[in-house]
Amino acid sequence: MKTPLRTAMRVLLASGMLMAALNADAQLKVGDRPYSINKASVLELESDRQGLLLPRVQPGMLTSAPLNTAPDGMIVIVENATHQNQTLYLRKDGAWEKLATLDESELNWSRAGNTVNDATDFLGSRNNASVIFKANDAEAMRIAANGNIGIGTNAPTAKLDVLGNGQITGDLLVSGIIAASTGQFSGAVSSNSLTVANGVTFSNLATSSTLVDVLVIDPATGAVNRRQISSAAFNNAISSLNGSQEATQSFAVGNAGTDFNVATLLGVHTFNIPTAGTGITRGLLTETDWNKLQASQKQVIAAAFSATPDAKGITIGGTDNNEITLHAADASNPGAVSVTTQTFAGEKTFQDKVTAADGIDVTGVTNLNGAANLNGTATVDGLLTLNTVNATAVTGPYNVLIQNASNVIEKRLIDISALENGVQRISDGTNNTVGPDVTFATTTNNTDFGITVDGATKTVSFNLPDASGVAGSEARGAVSTGAQSFAGAKSFANDVNIGATTTGNSTLQVTGSMSLAIKTVNTNGYAITDKDNTILVDASATALTVNLPAAVEGRIYTIKKIGNGGIDREVTIAPNGSAQVEGGANYTIYNDWTFVTLQSDGTNWYIIRK
Repeated sequence: MKTPLRTAMRVLLASGMLMAALNADAQLKVGDRPYSINKASVLELESDRQGLLLPRVQPGMLTSAPLNTAPDGMIVIVENATHQNQTLYLRKDGAWEKLATLDESELNWSRAGNTVNDATDFLGSRNNASVIFKANDAEAMRIAANGNIGIGTNAPTAKLDVLGNGQITGDLLVSGIIAASTGQFSGAVSSNSLTVANGVTFSNLATSSTLVDVLVIDPATGAVNRRQISSAAFNNAISSLNGSQEATQSFAVGNAGTDFNVATLLGVHTFNIPTAGTGITRGLLTETDWNKLQASQKQVIAAAFSATPDAKGITIGGTDNNEITLHAADASNPGAVSVTTQTFAGEKTFQDKVTAADGIDVTGVTNLNGAANLNGTATVDGLLTLNTVNATAVTGPYNVLIQNASNVIEKRLIDISALENGVQRISDGTNNTVGPDVTFATTTNNTDFGITVDGATKTVSFNLPDASGVAGSEARGAVSTGAQSFAGAKSFANDVNIGATTTGNSTLQVTGSMSLAIKTVNTNGYAITDKDNTILVDASATALTVNLPAAVEGRIYTIKKIGNGGIDREVTIAPNGSAQVEGGANYTIYNDWTFVTLQSDGTNWYIIRK
């Protein structure tokens, strides 16, 4: 017989082993009210409409890998091929032990009483064994396998064998013969009643292996009656629980000790799970320890430099999709500067000095806007234009540079008036300025770099606006020191540090707070775009579906169900086209205030956080 107390003990022990086997990174709350979790729980489930569904396996699986080597404490439900006859099994001492069938609780005897079918229900044993009753951990009575009842003796030889004194207050009705070597009666004895004031002793009673009649006392009148009971009435009764024999037993939780333990005192059995700390060999993690583990969980790896150009300049890949590869730039693709021969496209501006150890070959116009020092021989095969020179008086003479017959530049002394008929006109293709006195100016107008000539004021203006990404006013230009926006996709070949002036320690370092897009939707069929990041789906009124865009490698979205719709108003996440979510056609969130974070590998979507 499995009593309710024994079944409860086994379930509690199995649950404790399950929690002890969990990866104790932090407390976890699943179900309703995720904001409220019991301090003493590692894993808490809360719902008024949902339960814990244990895994179901076939009987043969218990002896096959990997369940045949499962650790102690694992719990499974074993069922037949038609998913019936479910039985709870616990892994203990390297073997699977049956705890109970799922309908076994209805067969247990309750201390509060049962609804009994006397045609089928009984209390006792089914095998050739005695039913023993104990008090204070000592045998008080037994019903032998042959039906004899012994009180004070473990080898009864009669239907009722009492070793010791007996007291009867009230009538004793005997239908047969009373035979005793010694009998003492304090009152009258008749054929209908027997009154005994002191003890009654029965000796040398006959032995029977079939009789099951016993004497019972009416608590109201004291009358002794005969009653027939099963020979297996009180088999396997619990007399002690963890060494405690108190009539009232209870369970409690605590955190005493250095390891998981059960302490019993005065009928209270305390299940202790300590909090990890100095001297603690096993227990729960603190929130501080969890934060440390969480912070070190993810790592980004810099892969080897790739000499093969890529349209993005930088790629993310590897086994765990956490390797960043920097690619070399060429005339068609952005990227990094390598140590081998490369061709770059697009205009480049260097703020500081550029040093070339092996010479510079320039094809096209070269503008030197500052002082230039030539410390060696210089050969100019094309035209040489000097746009700005120091003003001088007409008087002279002055040294000027001329080219001799061997194409070598020489210094010659010449009168300045000889040069007055030099550059006379500057044109921007539409307007011209004529005369020796021309002024250069800088402007920041329009939406692109340009040169304009004003013949009236003899001014040549170089226009370089600040770059802007304002819709309808996009401009290509310089990077300013003020607030500014940019249009068009941009790539950075090296590390970027936002919020600081130091070199970034990662591909992207944000020194300060960070803001991501967040949006609440409550209509069905919302199409997620590349402008979204966090989507709060309010399914309070009805079940909703949100549609993912086409899979893009590395793209991340967080989708959370909010509101009070409950499990009947689910949120379905539907991928685009043939893409899948975790190998399925879609993903459903049932519980309110539950979220998933998805990332794409360019083909499908995967849950990376939930």
